[in-house]
Amino acid sequence: MAESEARYSQEVVEHSKAIQALDEIQRKMAVACNDEEKLRKERDAAVTSLADKSNSWQVYKENKEKEMTNMTTKLTELEKHNEALRGTLQQLNAQLSLLQASVSIFVCIIK
Repeated sequence: MAESEARYSQEVVEHSKAIQALDEIQRKMAVACNDEEKLRKERDAAVTSLADKSNSWQVYKENKEKEMTNMTTKLTELEKHNEALRGTLQQLNAQLSLLQASVSIFVCIIK
């Protein structure tokens, strides 16, 4: 009987240790689940932030491309206008040369 009681006591102790070990595993699992949830939320926030920044960058890029297109168009227009002004200046210089020649002839005639 003493042997049965000793075995029973031993089984109770082992059962108690197994329950404690199970409780410790459950506690660690709860901590791990909380950590996993926290990391999942952080990951989701980071993905959202990255998507927002990517969209913002895309809008910025598109705006800069439009600005570049507008500047290129303005540059082309200014180059055409500059060519027209250069042509007008050349015509005016030619007319001025003719006037100067005419004035020189007139001055020679008057003398």
